[in-house]
Amino acid sequence: MKQWIVRLSLLIVGFILVALMIPAQTHAAFNQNNIMDDSVFDNTNSMDAGQIDAFLNSFPSSCISTNNGFSTPNVVGYNPSQGFLYGSNVSAGTVINNAAKVYDLNPQVILATMQKEQSLVSGALGCHYDMPPVQNPCPVAGKPACVAACTQYNGGCTWVAVGYDCSGGYCNNSSAGFSKQIIKATWKLKFVQQRSRGNYNWNVQKPGWDNSDDPQTNYTGYMTEGFLQRNASSSPANYDGLRTVNSNSLTVHLDSGATASLYSYTPTTGANQSFVSIFENWFGPTSGNAIGQYAYRLYNSGRRDHNFTAIENQRAGIKGLGFRDDGIGFKVGKTQGEGMIPIYRMYNGKLTDYWMVPDGMNRYWAIVHGGYKDEGVAFYAYPANAGTSGPICPEGQAVFQMWHGGVGDHYYTTSDLARYWSLIYGGYIDDRSAQYNSDWQGSAAFCVPY
Repeated sequence: MKQWIVRLSLLIVGFILVALMIPAQTHAAFNQNNIMDDSVFDNTNSMDAGQIDAFLNSFPSSCISTNNGFSTPNVVGYNPSQGFLYGSNVSAGTVINNAAKVYDLNPQVILATMQKEQSLVSGALGCHYDMPPVQNPCPVAGKPACVAACTQYNGGCTWVAVGYDCSGGYCNNSSAGFSKQIIKATWKLKFVQQRSRGNYNWNVQKPGWDNSDDPQTNYTGYMTEGFLQRNASSSPANYDGLRTVNSNSLTVHLDSGATASLYSYTPTTGANQSFVSIFENWFGPTSGNAIGQYAYRLYNSGRRDHNFTAIENQRAGIKGLGFRDDGIGFKVGKTQGEGMIPIYRMYNGKLTDYWMVPDGMNRYWAIVHGGYKDEGVAFYAYPANAGTSGPICPEGQAVFQMWHGGVGDHYYTTSDLARYWSLIYGGYIDDRSAQYNSDWQGSAAFCVPY
């Protein structure tokens, strides 16, 4: 099929293509009724431990980065009789990742909450070594002395991380310290999300984790709209999803369980607007229908088919079709920044192939002759050089486009190693229909930010 793309592309050089007018996207205005979609809140695979640590290390003054020597006891389990269990010291990224995986929460929610509460991620407000828990016996005046007697379960001298069980900058002893703050806050965020949606029997049963005491907890908190049940012993009732927040008695509608959870954690619109601003600036939109910062790679081993998307709700739908998360493909433009163009997502049901192309001859051929359906803008990227010489990318890094004719699959990567493996061992060839083609450098469809 790929040879036909080239031949037909040459035949339609003289055709006049009507470009679709796609307006540039901007951050959506803060929606007080829907702080975050549940699909984004639940995205546990948005980052792994290594990616979290790398993100923390990108801030020179971060209070919790491995570059600055931070470590904290790992959270290794829970049971009703012993509570949370802790192990040897590990990185902050490991603790955040473990907590997110156990309670099925997006680790980016934890990072944004931490920044909103104490700015520990960036370290912009200092690292709060002078905020011990109530009646803490450890010295704080000469900060290094803290690590000698009081390192157990407190993450060095970082007492307050996400403000769990804290008031006025101080934490109760039972909740003081980085690891305790992270795991308890993660549990609470997920617990309220589930109970606000009427999932009164929600609890976690995983190796080492036994939250069988959760269903007995009396829940009197926020409820989303619907005919829902608060507790195992209560009867279902109709809830309107309305809740008063802020000191000025603002009434909001809780459109999602995530929204109910975030208001329960911090019951003001101002604090949650700050949370959304941090989250969107770092990771992308809080709405699952918007384009995010990364194009995620998904793979269906039965069909030997790759799929790429930067839209969370679309990603959830793709996973429902038998695909699994296969990591981050590459960074993309969330909006049409200067010099960027829209990249369109095309699907051919007969070939079960997803093809991402900029507007032009290939997109025209795909729709008119190739049996592809246009699924709209996938994300924004820089155009690759149209030709065989010169730099591949005047701006950004190249996304190589490869094709497997045997299974009908387009594969995209920014990695030279992944491209090499695909060509030598994977049965792929460089796709000559891409914008840039060079026998020495490969075929590039578009260019994306570093």
